[in-house]
Amino acid sequence: MINKPVGLLSGALVCGLSAMAMAQAAPDMAAEISALRSEVASMKASQNQNWLNERRAEEVKALVREVLADADTRASMATGMTAGHNGKNFYLASEDGTFLLLVGGQIQVRYVADFRSNPGNVANPELGFEIPRVKMWFAGHIGDPNIFYKIGIAAGTGANAVIDDALVGYNYSDTLSVFAGRFQDRFSRESLITNDRMQAVDRSLVTNLFANGDNYVEGLGVDWQPIDMLKIGATINDGMGSGGTAFNADGTQFAISARGDLKLAGDFKNMDDVEAWSTIDGLQLFVGAGVHYEDAKTGGGVASINGAGTRLTELTADALAKFQGLSLMGTGYAAFVENNPNSTANHFTFFGAAVQGGYFIIPDKLEPFARYEYLGVDGHAASPHHDLHIVTVGANYFLKKHAAKFTVDVSVALNRVSGTLVLADNDLLADAFRKTGQVVARAQFQLVF
Repeated sequence: MINKPVGLLSGALVCGLSAMAMAQAAPDMAAEISALRSEVASMKASQNQNWLNERRAEEVKALVREVLADADTRASMATGMTAGHNGKNFYLASEDGTFLLLVGGQIQVRYVADFRSNPGNVANPELGFEIPRVKMWFAGHIGDPNIFYKIGIAAGTGANAVIDDALVGYNYSDTLSVFAGRFQDRFSRESLITNDRMQAVDRSLVTNLFANGDNYVEGLGVDWQPIDMLKIGATINDGMGSGGTAFNADGTQFAISARGDLKLAGDFKNMDDVEAWSTIDGLQLFVGAGVHYEDAKTGGGVASINGAGTRLTELTADALAKFQGLSLMGTGYAAFVENNPNSTANHFTFFGAAVQGGYFIIPDKLEPFARYEYLGVDGHAASPHHDLHIVTVGANYFLKKHAAKFTVDVSVALNRVSGTLVLADNDLLADAFRKTGQVVARAQFQLVF
């Protein structure tokens, strides 16, 4: 049996040692608990971050699915449609070729300086900028490649927008087409060369006089190529210079025009401008002729150089040659105007001619050119009272052929320019009585798309 005092002492010793051991283990346990807490917190943060990443990934996937679904819907709506640029024009078309829309435009920015020797209050020189042409056009076919159309809208400095082309037509074959609406009349070669393909800044004055510039008329027409080397065009129309007016507003009762072009060498596609491009193979040689006749309404008058007449008959002939960078075009005109069919005293005749040519000293880039014009009138005409000679020299610098080019030219009128000969496109102004030697210098930039 243990002695009681000894037992009490042993218990106290055991309790003390236990307390000491517990006191020593407490810091180690606190450190371990703190480490465990940190690990648990880290695990929670990692789990939350993974959850957020997974949620973001699902949102991105859902957005991609929506975009793809929308694209599929849009693609299904445009099934069978193509669009782009064919090297010349922007276009929209159906895949099967039954529908086509071509879109194009043109802008010309011109600076003009005119010098005259007129006395009095006439400004000399006259200087300034103008925008002679701003155009938009649409062309193509509807439902069938043979059913074609063209719509053109034009404006310029000081002028409201007008309709140039507004025609519909049908190709009966590769060689025969009929058309109706508003179009360029089949008469003069220089007039049929569109104003975005002119060699000088603008057409010759004689062509603007005899063929009325672009020569838009309204009516019916036919283009026919009976053999490979011959093209023929003919129209029934409302008269030269009458296009754009109501049927009861113009002075012409009826008018007819016809033109033939003969290819002596080359390809007809090279007849669309005067330039002898380096891509042209061999000699290109074309000759052509045209006739126009119109009769005035009772109380009306046909358009003519000398004002209104009762009948107008015009003839033209021309030739165009291109070879190895050199080009040459000549045009002749004759106009016969009757003021009273029953009296020979009121008949008078105008004659005109223009010769122009150029040569590429840098192929397809730099082309100097020159032009000579002549206008003559017989003794029966009231005005102009004299012959007129005009000489023009200039140069083209082509950035992208006719689509982007700079043109400069200087024209000298060797005789007096009367008021009846003043045309906006040529920038010549009226000379005072007995004054000659007018000079007009022009610089123009053109962009076509």
